[in-house]
Amino acid sequence: MKRILLLLLLTSFGLSKISSAQNDGVITAEKKSPVLFTYGDHQAKLDEFKRQFYKNNPVESITKDTARYYLDLFINFKLKVQQAKDMGLDTAADFVAEMAQYKKQLAQPYMVDTSATEALIEEAYQHLKEEVKVSHIMAAVGYDALPKDTLIAYNKAMDFLKKLKNEPFDSVAAKYSDDPSAKINYGSLGYFTAFDMIYPFEKSAFNTKVGSTYGPFRTQFGYHVIKVYDRRPARGKVNTAHLMLRLSDEAKDDEILRTKQKADSIYAEIITGKTSFSEAVSKYSDDANSKSKGGEIGFIESTNRNYPEEFREAVFALKKDGDYSQPVKTKYGFHILKRISKEDLLPKDSLYADLKRKVSNPKDERYSLSKQAVINRIKKEYGFSNKPANLEGFKQKTDSTILFGTWKDENHTNLSQVLFTIGKTNYTERDFSKFIELNQQTVLNKGKGMVIDALYSSFVDQKVWEYEENNLVNKYDKYRYLIQEYNDGILLFNLSEKRVWNKGITDTLGLREYYEANKNRYMWDDRVKATIYECQSEEVCKKVYKWVRKGKADTTISRMAHEIHPLSLVVKNGKYEKNEHPTLAAVKWKKGRKKVEVDGKFYVVVIKEVLKAQPKALSEIRGPLTSEYQNKLEKEWIEELKNKYPVSINQEVLQSFLNSLSK
Repeated sequence: MKRILLLLLLTSFGLSKISSAQNDGVITAEKKSPVLFTYGDHQAKLDEFKRQFYKNNPVESITKDTARYYLDLFINFKLKVQQAKDMGLDTAADFVAEMAQYKKQLAQPYMVDTSATEALIEEAYQHLKEEVKVSHIMAAVGYDALPKDTLIAYNKAMDFLKKLKNEPFDSVAAKYSDDPSAKINYGSLGYFTAFDMIYPFEKSAFNTKVGSTYGPFRTQFGYHVIKVYDRRPARGKVNTAHLMLRLSDEAKDDEILRTKQKADSIYAEIITGKTSFSEAVSKYSDDANSKSKGGEIGFIESTNRNYPEEFREAVFALKKDGDYSQPVKTKYGFHILKRISKEDLLPKDSLYADLKRKVSNPKDERYSLSKQAVINRIKKEYGFSNKPANLEGFKQKTDSTILFGTWKDENHTNLSQVLFTIGKTNYTERDFSKFIELNQQTVLNKGKGMVIDALYSSFVDQKVWEYEENNLVNKYDKYRYLIQEYNDGILLFNLSEKRVWNKGITDTLGLREYYEANKNRYMWDDRVKATIYECQSEEVCKKVYKWVRKGKADTTISRMAHEIHPLSLVVKNGKYEKNEHPTLAAVKWKKGRKKVEVDGKFYVVVIKEVLKAQPKALSEIRGPLTSEYQNKLEKEWIEELKNKYPVSINQEVLQSFLNSLSK
């Protein structure tokens, strides 16, 4: 949540955008730039303001008024950030850790190998063109398993292949697979496409012919043997709406039957045109998330396992836009589906940005391939020099604690030899020793030399990567700008959180005082507390009126009405202003019950209480009132800052800049 708010905050000031129109070398120019304004003992240079102003305002919208308005925002921003620095927020441990995380995130676009990334993007797009239907049998073992355990899992996978010579694939999967779901699905994974599975599994599946078995191959979960049953063109995605009648978690037969009957009745009304789909959704659907949107749930892909298979198959069985499905039962309830539109796989150019983001995701195993290519490029660019003799010497200085995972750097002396050099930076035995202490594991079944070699390989990769990350500020001005903007943005966020946002929520006394001073601006009109029974017919209306008069409970009335017809009655309870329901303008506002017909519909209205116009309670307007109170705190804070850091604008410099604008 904090990061989301931060990005919104940065966007509101225009600091989260990356502009390709900025030239390198601006920071150097800013050192010679004239001072635009001072605030206390601090200065803001014209070029710093111009860089932010042009980056965050479209050229066609720039005017002198725009510049003056933006200058006010920029001044307020600088004042807040300066106070945060004066308070030491930029040296707080949590801030330093958060900035380190953002630096890594912002570095990612610069830490890529173009050729490797392009190859992965092309492969992913080719996979997206198809969907493969696959089953698997798994021998579970992790990447970090001991060699003996890895061998056991491998031999188990090889045994699967032997069993498949005499038994069907699904039988072997159900009996022997370490995937618990295989006992139920017989190893079937259904259809999937690119990014639906981990990359090694996806690649193996798409490289296997239909009807063929392949394996064993290894993933992070273990060794797999797969069989590809089918391969079909990608089916695209369907923009879908649904009306859902929910079933309880352990619905009995009578509940299922009643819900099915109600769903069938609704479907009949929709198909015959008696009720539109959107009206039916508004009236009957139990899905609160989609009800206000006419039942729309967005685009569904045929391999999206967030939706039950029977739901997806029914969606893709709809032939044309506007078609409806008959009620479809899932574990959630009964659904009537509507196809809004269908979209086939877009051209690669249209998907390029999304594909690049996905193949560059550190959580995707494709990333390790491109990362290694980057490491090799960095080594070449900066003249990486390894010293294997010194590594062998280090091995002689180590002991068995490395095998037990108990190596302590402080217990070892004379670790000054250089192990490798990159650029002008040397990494020594001491650096490696500290790395071992932080990254060691117990590996008693491996030789000491093998363990050290594996740790050293990771050590080199990490330090080479970090070397380039740390050098980015010297290579790319745009990266340097972003680091500074995020630095200031986080400081602004942290201080605003303390001074305005949290205070606006937790200062209950201040908020109460603000409410008392402003509550007459938030008024309810005259209202009634009422129950409104919307009846399917006049006959039902008469019966409901009789039941109400006899004092029947709403649950009883609903059940009795359902026995007449599943759609015969809708009951609503609440407090209403006159314009909130058509019946309320048609009845006298006094306690009692009335039958009323409005626009051909029949209602029973029970008015329980008449409420005169009154201020809304604080609990009813806490959201907007808190926002107002926070705005008040913000204005008071700005005045405080301007007193603490008096602002003096260099009018000559400002006027010269304004004169340079076309409008």
